[in-house]
Amino acid sequence: MVGTDLHAVLVQDPLAVAMLGDLSAHQGRAASFVYRWFTDPASRQIYPREDLAPQSRSFVADLRATVGRRGPGDAEKLALLTVVGTQGSGGDAGDGARGERGQHLLQGSHEVQLERGE
Repeated sequence: MVGTDLHAVLVQDPLAVAMLGDLSAHQGRAASFVYRWFTDPASRQIYPREDLAPQSRSFVADLRATVGRRGPGDAEKLALLTVVGTQGSGGDAGDGARGERGQHLLQGSHEVQLERGE
């Protein structure tokens, strides 16, 4: 599978389609898996519940890096940030979209653990 820095799928091989479904049907903002992660609870169903919070933090860290790379005037980035930042609660605090005090994950600081392959 090949995707953009905002996690929009460009190409899927047959194995990716078998595992994740045909993601090419998503258009506009919904083409971004990060957008769907924070706005559509169904997109998180392929993950075990205990992985939701760490995966949310990972997506937020990646989104922050993308924001820095793309610069201040990028319309696609700004549109995604606006939607994820305002609607990204995902409904349930256990889904990892909000922290313990209800603060959205796009705000505040987060620890992300990286592992190096040898």
